[in-house]
Amino acid sequence: MTHEWSHYQRAVFDDLARGDGHTVVLARAGSGKTTTIVEGLKYLPVDAKALLVAFNKSIQVELATRGPPGCRALTLHSMGLRTLSRARSIHVNEYRMHPLADAVLGKMSQNDGVRTALLRLCSLGKNLLLEEPAELRDAALDFGLETEDELITVEDLAVLAAECLRRAREFDGEVDFDDMIWLPVVLGMRPETFSHLLVDEPQDQNRAQLE
Repeated sequence: MTHEWSHYQRAVFDDLARGDGHTVVLARAGSGKTTTIVEGLKYLPVDAKALLVAFNKSIQVELATRGPPGCRALTLHSMGLRTLSRARSIHVNEYRMHPLADAVLGKMSQNDGVRTALLRLCSLGKNLLLEEPAELRDAALDFGLETEDELITVEDLAVLAAECLRRAREFDGEVDFDDMIWLPVVLGMRPETFSHLLVDEPQDQNRAQLE
C-alpha cells in the first residue's frame, strides 16, 4: 500500500533531494519524525555519504535497521569514541574523574557532600563547555549545587572544578561518558565527515554535543 505523505513531509523530501545548507524541521510529538527521516534518505543524491545522528542507543538501533544500505546511524557518544580511538586505544572508566577530584580536594575529599558537588560541577563543565571559574560558579548557582559545608563557598568549588577540568584534558586513553563528547571538542579532534547529516531530537542536545 502506498503511503500518503503530507505536504509537510514532501517538502522535507524535496529539501533533502535539492536543498543546500542547513534545514530545521519543527515537528510535534507523534508526527512521524523518525519515519520521515528514514523515508527522506531515499531522496538524497546517489553519491551522498549520510549519517543519522540518534539521541540515544535505542533510537540508533531502530534507525540502523530501517535505514538504507550505505547510510550509517550513530549516537554522538559513539562518534566521539570513534574519534578518540583513532588517536589511541581507549579504556572506558566511569570513575575516571574521582581520583582527579580527590587530588584537588586534598583532605576535603573525605567530605562526601563537597566531593559529590565537585564531580557534578565537572560534569556540567564538560557538557556545557565551561572552563573558567566564573562560568562554573554561575552553572553551580543555576543548577542549585549544594556542598552542605559552610567552609567552602560556591566560588571555591568553581576554582576547584576549573583545576579538575584542566587536569582532565590530559588524554591518556581512559575516558568516562562525558569525555566521549568533551575530549574531541576541547582537544580539537575532528570526527569523520559526511555530505549529509540528519540529527534526530537536536533540541535535547547540550552545548558540547552541538559542537
